[in-house]
Amino acid sequence: MDIIATAVLAVLLALLGPLLTIFDLPGNTMMMIARVSFAVYDERYLDWQALALAAVIYVAGESWEFFVSLFGVKKEKVSWSAVFLIAVGGFIGACIGTGIFPILGSFLGGLAGAAGAAYL
Repeated sequence: MDIIATAVLAVLLALLGPLLTIFDLPGNTMMMIARVSFAVYDERYLDWQALALAAVIYVAGESWEFFVSLFGVKKEKVSWSAVFLIAVGGFIGACIGTGIFPILGSFLGGLAGAAGAAYL
């Protein structure tokens, strides 16, 4: 029964991760955490080469997403200082939002922080 529950959870996470990514939510992060969690939970899932490859792909994907969004904003003729302030405002807002109301607060705080910095 434990094997069936583990398999069902793995399939759900494998389907939910890309779906979250499409909607610009942290699906890649969720899939990476799930991969590491499964490796810690059961040694059958612990393959160091596959885990290292997943980590490299994760870091490359997140870096690509960051730089594409950064240069996409710059294409609209926004100054670098404005881009920096919006990023800092979003980060500070997400940190404060997480402290107030975890998960949803991170999103709302980041949104409010970035919007507030963009307004300035």
